[in-house]
Amino acid sequence: MKDNSTALPREVAQALEKVEVYYEKCVLWLAHMFDPATGGFHMAMSGVKDPAIEPAIEMTAWGVSMLHTYTGALASMPGKFREGIVNFINDRQDPVTGMFIDRQGPANARETARNQAAAFSALSVMGAKPRYPHPRDTAKDTARTPVMPEYMESADSYIAWVAGMNWDHASWSAGDQTQSSLQYVNMLDAARQEEYKKVLFDWLADRQQESGLWSPDMDFNAASGAFKVGLVYSACGLRLPNFDKIIDAVFRCYEVSKTTSPFFVRNPISVLHQMAAYSPEARAKIQAGIIGHIDAVTASFGEFLCPDGAFSAGKGKSMVSFGGVAGSHGLYEGDIDATLMMLIARRTLYSIFDVPAPLLNTDDFWAWIYGKKPIPAL
Repeated sequence: MKDNSTALPREVAQALEKVEVYYEKCVLWLAHMFDPATGGFHMAMSGVKDPAIEPAIEMTAWGVSMLHTYTGALASMPGKFREGIVNFINDRQDPVTGMFIDRQGPANARETARNQAAAFSALSVMGAKPRYPHPRDTAKDTARTPVMPEYMESADSYIAWVAGMNWDHASWSAGDQTQSSLQYVNMLDAARQEEYKKVLFDWLADRQQESGLWSPDMDFNAASGAFKVGLVYSACGLRLPNFDKIIDAVFRCYEVSKTTSPFFVRNPISVLHQMAAYSPEARAKIQAGIIGHIDAVTASFGEFLCPDGAFSAGKGKSMVSFGGVAGSHGLYEGDIDATLMMLIARRTLYSIFDVPAPLLNTDDFWAWIYGKKPIPAL
């Protein structure tokens, strides 16, 4: 493992040395989440132990993402692992609509949209393709009509749906649902895509507050809303407007607010990372801001670490469902979404300083999940 400490400012290197200990059991925990019988990943240990709870699309895509981005494990990936992941995802594709649908059933249009992105992500990492044509690739084929939520009926109904969400005090959720909706927008023909995107960006420009955020609040929900809006802009090749104000607002959140979930650890760091790419001046300002707030930035990393070595979605409890599918009993245990968020936060903090985060150790991972070595208890 390469030592990056000498490439980091002293304050940041010292803080990250403390953060690194929180990730020592992540790979072991992930090995426990894998289900060789289905080729998928579970969400949490209580889900592994409950025969009524199955692996699901988004859980599996997140497990693949963790192996692909944060470890070196895929370099020695067994062929049966690749085959299992590809079959798991493609077995959940509806041959008629082309949509990826969990066997347990999606909860709503948002989760269905997220599952499409998750499925494509996992297949891409595995170098595979969907088994059947997918609406996002067949938008011009009039013989195939994508299955759309009601709000996609017209550009007017779409923007009314966007505007109807609670941007004042839940801009993270509003931004997340808006970002997910791009999965549907991108299934439209080119002319309609442009129509929907124009009304969306016009509305977002009008909605932006004097602070640069999309909420009048100054907390990590508001900062997370800016992150989600930033993903909407970047997906369309655009920059966040008034980004200097957003940078100041995010650091102000570190001064006046507290994190209440791993997502609020990851999201503000991620939106800073988005904006650091805009210019050398923006990166320098953000780096200086992190150094000035380093204790606040890193203090919350350990608040969501559970005894099993992974991270929970809340203080003292995990999520009960993920991707619209039951995944755990909501215990004080790590869950796959929260753990991925905390891995992203770690990597992104390094990346803001142009330094790669060290890869997690996976020496025994394949031996554990395929029974060649006994998997240690958590």
